[in-house]
Amino acid sequence: PPPAALLHAMVPFRPETPPDLTGTHVLITGGTDDPMIPRDQTEELAAILRAGGADVELELAPGGHQLTAPELEKVRDWLAEILRDAS
Repeated sequence: PPPAALLHAMVPFRPETPPDLTGTHVLITGGTDDPMIPRDQTEELAAILRAGGADVELELAPGGHQLTAPELEKVRDWLAEILRDAS
């Protein structure tokens, strides 16, 4: 399965059973003080995806809902590593 980078993502719904995400690499980023997506929602999303078997990396940084250069660099580096390992 293709990797997924979820930036400032929230729980869109709570599934009765987690989806089968075995082998899926997921990076979730967020701000610890995000006024739109509270930290607990980001952490809950990570837990839901992990329960489905995804390999989840959760990266929370000080800040709000804005994207930052370090966050985008993290996504770039993470994706490069995932793609390098896949080849």
